Amino acid sequence: MSNVDYKKRALVLSFICALVIIALAMTIISLIQSLKDDSDFNPVEKHLYATVLESGNNYVKVSDLEKNESYMFMTKNKYDEGDLVSISYIQNNDDVTTKNIEIVAKKNEIEDLNNTSDNEIPTTSVSTSNGATTTSKSSSKTTSTTSQKVVSNESDVVSFFKEEYENYGNYEKEKSIPEKAKKGFVTIVDFLFYDGTIKGKKFSELTNAAKAKVIYYALLIDSKIDNKWPDYKNTIKNKATDLKAKLIAKYMEVTTSICDKNTHACDVARDDFKILKKSLNLTWNVIKDAAKYSYGKITTYISAWYETWRDN
Repeated sequence: MSNVDYKKRALVLSFICALVIIALAMTIISLIQSLKDDSDFNPVEKHLYATVLESGNNYVKVSDLEKNESYMFMTKNKYDEGDLVSISYIQNNDDVTTKNIEIVAKKNEIEDLNNTSDNEIPTTSVSTSNGATTTSKSSSKTTSTTSQKVVSNESDVVSFFKEEYENYGNYEKEKSIPEKAKKGFVTIVDFLFYDGTIKGKKFSELTNAAKAKVIYYALLIDSKIDNKWPDYKNTIKNKATDLKAKLIAKYMEVTTSICDKNTHACDVARDDFKILKKSLNLTWNVIKDAAKYSYGKITTYISAWYETWRDN
């Protein structure tokens, strides 16, 4: 074979190899693009909280609370303008399928909550003297004169609440609420709502994790008193309903704040809430009614509370 023929043959082989490489590269690129396109069409379940803008035949138009953008969803249900709703839907590229729409709060409920939160909520202070319980209305905080040993560890405060709760197991046979239980209850109320101290600390000085735990025990104690000695609450007038609602509002506020940071304390608070939800029969209406004792942007925290209640 001459050198010329050898060079021609080598050139042809090189050309063929280049074509094969190009073909392989194009095939790989095409395959990658095909996989990417397929992933774009995979259905994804999404969720949003929104305010109803318009409700018509087989559709509802809403405004997303987070993005402040409007969307249209197909539904046979009717909603009122201003209702706060929770929407689950399936998105498959440009196609959207409505999965579920739940009303979190009606328009009039949102308006009532806004009106309540704009005004100062009167509170009821509680005190005992010579075994008698008295109440007084006030719009400002009162200072408890409860004397406690000063310590620096907030775990002592949590332990105090836990021990108070456990003590109620020793009172089960008592026909009337013991004096010790009365004093413990008043101390707890003063601490949580009237700037009182326990173990030398105020409620405002605790971490959110400790706040959540003491409110958890306070709700359980309140429930025990209601179940065992309902007449005792009558001696402090309307404190029964107000106290429970205020405690729930405080607990939901603290839990929401904790879980915004995705901390371990959030898991603890949510586990405690599961117990409270079952033990105290906390329906969504009960949680929603407690919102009047909270402050801030109503539609923001009420949706966060609903998510906590729904998922636990």
